Amino acid sequence: MRIRSDGGSQRITINDVARLSGVSPATVTRALQGHPRVRAETRREVERAAQLLGYRPHVLARALATGTTTTVGLLIPDVGDPYWTEIAAGIEEHLSGAGFSVLFGSTHSKPENERRLLEIFLGNRVAGIVVGGIAGDLAALPRPHPPIVLVSADEALDVDLAQVLEQLPEELRARETSLGADRATFEVASDDVKSARSAVEYLVGLGHERLAFVGARRTRSSLLRSVGFLRAVHDTGVEGNVVASEPTLESAAAVARALLEPAMRPSALVAYDDVVAIGAIRAAHALGLHVPGDVSVMGFDDIAFAAFVEPPLTTIQQPKHEMGRLAARLVLESARADVVRHRHLLPGTLVVRESTGPAPAGRARGR
Repeated sequence: MRIRSDGGSQRITINDVARLSGVSPATVTRALQGHPRVRAETRREVERAAQLLGYRPHVLARALATGTTTTVGLLIPDVGDPYWTEIAAGIEEHLSGAGFSVLFGSTHSKPENERRLLEIFLGNRVAGIVVGGIAGDLAALPRPHPPIVLVSADEALDVDLAQVLEQLPEELRARETSLGADRATFEVASDDVKSARSAVEYLVGLGHERLAFVGARRTRSSLLRSVGFLRAVHDTGVEGNVVASEPTLESAAAVARALLEPAMRPSALVAYDDVVAIGAIRAAHALGLHVPGDVSVMGFDDIAFAAFVEPPLTTIQQPKHEMGRLAARLVLESARADVVRHRHLLPGTLVVRESTGPAPAGRARGR
């Protein structure tokens, strides 16, 4: 660090931070941008050096002068979650190809963290923001603010869960519209209703006539999947019920264990996501049931280890990488006045593995 004779300091550069923290200038840049491939220990050391030296990235000075940067903010619930890392990879791939860098933030699915990180992004004059997972009150953000694109947003909804699930199929169509209402911004999501229908139709095609959806909650993606499931079982003429569960292995296992008691055991379970499905498989094994011989189980998302559980999990694969690339493209294009703001729904894909099979003899409806 260079000290002036009058006691002041010349402008601290990224090279000063690199020398003090013992890493390269490129690593300093990545660490201060929150790049996921920088080790936590390295990031802490770089941040400590930057704070000690009073370093401020030059890009911020440029932002203050021009009002623009080539940085896009990205908020995701958990950078270590395989679901979100694949979406983030698609976002970063598209942005880096366009000459933009990414400033990462992890909300840990807490609205207060989302609000704090959004304020940080706005303070850094980012060119745009992609919000994954929860999405709080965006209307409360100060205006004007940079373009915002939501990807796989799944906020809690103020609805009566039981009332939604007891509605008739024709009422569910209106409910689907209200649950998936367009916002005053761009949004990228998977088509949960159609995906749930495809799951039911696949199981019905295997001869299953008594199904259950495990994992209903007062969140939008869960309710849309529940709505799609209920409409599909009505249209196909089979039996189906929906049970609530938190999206954790422990909660799913407890709920599934009660659901799989002999009296009215369904022959197939459709889980809210792959984690819930794995919890249900664990419960079936604990009860001495064979999957899929006694009960078929399928999930949603196709997370990285879905193919490595026992048995390998049949699931609805969400186009996570494609969702990320589309969100990145939209955030760069959304400054244009002629771009129409709406929800972009991408179709899911059925991935058949070994956790599903034909309905077991004697387990179909009425036998």
